[in-house]
Amino acid sequence: MFHSSKAEVKRTTSPGDWHIVRECFVRSFCDYPAYKRLIQDDSKRETFLRAYLNANYDALVGNDRGILLVVKVPSDDTVAEKTEKDNHTNSMKIVGGCLILRPSLALWSEKEDEVFYKSYEKHKLAKISPKDFQRLLRLFP
Repeated sequence: MFHSSKAEVKRTTSPGDWHIVRECFVRSFCDYPAYKRLIQDDSKRETFLRAYLNANYDALVGNDRGILLVVKVPSDDTVAEKTEKDNHTNSMKIVGGCLILRPSLALWSEKEDEVFYKSYEKHKLAKISPKDFQRLLRLFP
């Protein structure tokens, strides 16, 4: 486990930041029981999970329905001291993050569902694994 008093949590819109966070999610959730149940084909789990996460990112962040936060820590905690010259840490790396759905005054509607369905189609979830995609739709209607 990594501990640092210099960790930062920041909102980001960078696609590069998303790719790093997404890979953290894939590594974290690939063997998680809920995703093993959802995506039962071991040979397709990483590919499906990556596409599923991209679809959710597009549906949320891409449609201004959510935000991406990243967790950054110094690349080398022993070297990441503040410099006197520019008063900021030298080098930070992303070690995780979260997608957050924006709070809404309206209840979830079919219109919201449509955004996700279109994103699932765009990222070809049904093509990657038809059975797992059908399971996804049954579990998260």
